[in-house]
Amino acid sequence: MISLEVMIAENDDRARELLLPEAWALAQSSRTGEFPPLESVADIRTQPWTPRLREQVDATIASSIHGDAEQVKVALDALRARTGADELLASTSTFDRDALFESDRLLSLLDV
Repeated sequence: MISLEVMIAENDDRARELLLPEAWALAQSSRTGEFPPLESVADIRTQPWTPRLREQVDATIASSIHGDAEQVKVALDALRARTGADELLASTSTFDRDALFESDRLLSLLDV
């Protein structure tokens, strides 16, 4: 079994944007020791970003599988082939609950 973050959106840029709130919260928690509530992308973009914070956020997003449905399917198929995993657990979150619901719906339609 492999657990990872998976975000499906209309394109890669939108999927990365939807992953930002959780990546931001993870980076903040490594600094403060507490996981904060997820914030909107607009609120996050108004806050100061240190180089270390940017590095942590980028690394978290890079470790996810994200993009449109076809990109995600290809990436998940490649991951399964590479690892031999027989089960994948997507544990993604974002501030935009409607977008998360749609991502989960699209993920459920993929034949992976």
